[in-house]
Amino acid sequence: MADYRTETVVTPDIPASDMTPLERLMLSLVFDEEAWSDGTFFSTWNSPNELISPREDELRVALEGSPGSESRFNEYIANLLAAFDAKDEAERGFYIEIDLTTSQGGWPEILQDIVRRSNTIEEIVVWAAFTCSKMCADGFGGSVMRITGTAIQYSSTTDRIHTGTASATEVRALLSRHDTAPMSLRRFTGILHAGEWFELQEPAARAMAGLFLASLRPGGLTVLPGRRPEQIRSVLFSLVTGDGERWFHGFVSVTDPAVTPETMRAAIVARESGKPVLDIRQEKLERIWNAAGADRGYADEIWPPGNEGFRTIVIRRPGFRPVLKLLAHLCAEEVQQLLPED
Repeated sequence: MADYRTETVVTPDIPASDMTPLERLMLSLVFDEEAWSDGTFFSTWNSPNELISPREDELRVALEGSPGSESRFNEYIANLLAAFDAKDEAERGFYIEIDLTTSQGGWPEILQDIVRRSNTIEEIVVWAAFTCSKMCADGFGGSVMRITGTAIQYSSTTDRIHTGTASATEVRALLSRHDTAPMSLRRFTGILHAGEWFELQEPAARAMAGLFLASLRPGGLTVLPGRRPEQIRSVLFSLVTGDGERWFHGFVSVTDPAVTPETMRAAIVARESGKPVLDIRQEKLERIWNAAGADRGYADEIWPPGNEGFRTIVIRRPGFRPVLKLLAHLCAEEVQQLLPED
């Protein structure tokens, strides 16, 4: 079975004087840490922990050592400790579970609080590499997160798969774009869809949300019901901008912490801000794939070992025989040739 990882590095090293004891404790449970004379280096070879369980006594000491600091987590942790104290002594245990995926915020917000107070750090950049123990088509990619005192910007190889706003008819085609993929574990589990997103028109969004529309507040998100594979979830986002409310649909992963509703929302916001951090070649490939019709397919067992299951495309040029290539292997000239007009 493939082992998916998100190898992560936080830069620069963070001076001990810039962190409260509480922040230091929480970050040490999210990442691995190496303390140096000029700061602490945070990283992880696996994936950042989104669910941490510090000892109750260590958490209490850390909170008591962080009074008056401008940290959004002080009150949250104080409430968790109060709830712990309210339990019967026999039910307390030794650890307190802290979920860093709630609306309270997670480790990016901890880092942002540090930047806001610091006199030496203007921004923190978090680099991530998506890797896999097997050569899987969905197992590799990357992301970058830029954290300043006023913003958290994120971009990744998460894919926008449609240009413009999709109509109800286009939504159906986008949701079924992998229906002809080979019968493999990647298709059955839904990994082929994980990380894909697109913007849709309001009527299509309302039709997709159905009865769940009432629970979707402006700027919020809802997980849609349906017969989806076991490793992905279908999510509908509402984003409020200066132009009004916009609607986005995406597929997030249950098992990969790099493709969560929070990271996808951040990627969409960064992409739609007009200042994407990473190249958008992948988005161009997705547009080519959507428009290819009968010229698109998947590599089968006749391809060289290691290529099976990867997407293919037929290149047609006047005066030449058609050529079959892996979609990912298109050169810049071929991408421009095949790119459909908006």
